Amino acid sequence: MKNLGIFGRAAASTVVALCILAFATSAAAAPCGGDTPCACGDKLSGVAILESDLTNCGRVGLRLTSGAKLDCDGHAIQGQGKDVSKYGIWLDGVRDAEVR
Repeated sequence: MKNLGIFGRAAASTVVALCILAFATSAAAAPCGGDTPCACGDKLSGVAILESDLTNCGRVGLRLTSGAKLDCDGHAIQGQGKDVSKYGIWLDGVRDAEVR
């Protein structure tokens, strides 16, 4: 193995740390619905009524599963701008979901 020197080892360590951070932030969404309030990035199964605006959401505001029912109750789901946030509500591949 080639000796990378101190700067090469530092760069390699930085790459490893960034990979770990990227993996940690792409972990599965937390479940919400019923008695568990929804937050940015959560996955809704069942029924939920938003109790407040969801703001500063990352890539996805909320993910819905098949049969999920979301009542926004007048609240907004807002992202961080078009360069970061892509979807307010993710419904890809689900059936019978409802958003009000």
